[in-house]
Amino acid sequence: MSEKEESKLKSVILWTVIIFSPAPVLILKFDLSIVIKLLLMSAVTISMFFIGYYPVRKNEISDERMTFSDIWRDFVYGSGRNAIWFFFVICVFLALSGVAVVFIGHGELWPRLALLGGSVLSAASSLVLLLKTRQAVGKIEGDGR
Repeated sequence: MSEKEESKLKSVILWTVIIFSPAPVLILKFDLSIVIKLLLMSAVTISMFFIGYYPVRKNEISDERMTFSDIWRDFVYGSGRNAIWFFFVICVFLALSGVAVVFIGHGELWPRLALLGGSVLSAASSLVLLLKTRQAVGKIEGDGR
């Protein structure tokens, strides 16, 4: 992809996001039935997909396949350690705040158990994030990057 095509694609995606960002808020604000709201949200999502897909529809599919480890290594290498630590801290904060609300809050049992399950999921995702980051950093240092 040439630089001209890449800048055109970035421009199309930027304007798509700018134009369609207020749409979900406006759709949810209208006094319509939930079925009509879901249909409108689906239409907005499909429109965004096709507008983003239109400029790249003629590009050929690459024969190169990447493994999940390669993708994660490139993500860690490209985003830097500060962003990774930020995501980790956010996951830990969400997990701890969820557990705190479960034990401090009042209410019925099932919503509190669902919140506890979400907190456990957030804690597990933070541990996976940390583990995969350590593995990727080890591969990056091994590759000499």
